[in-house]
Amino acid sequence: MRFPRGLAGAAVLAATALALSAAPAFAADGVFSYGEGQQLENPADGECLELAEPAFTYSNNTSSGAVLFENLSCEGATEFVPPGSSGNSSESSASSVLFIAPDNGN
Repeated sequence: MRFPRGLAGAAVLAATALALSAAPAFAADGVFSYGEGQQLENPADGECLELAEPAFTYSNNTSSGAVLFENLSCEGATEFVPPGSSGNSSESSASSVLFIAPDNGN
């Protein structure tokens, strides 16, 4: 799996920015697991979080979507991991993550 580049990556970033501007700050309920036993418990939505180690594997067991970034500042190429999803990659890793609360029609 590779992180999308170019126009696709820009589209994901634009959608992320739009979602964050309209969503109040909450915490994602649950655990995001990555790497060799690392976990983020109830991570804050809308906050760029640096990962303790590069994430080649990940599992999003939170109530929010997770956007993975290759760099530490939540910029650049991304991948979206919906709640309840997991994945892995032998080619690229994530270094930071941003959680996005689902739109519940509010």
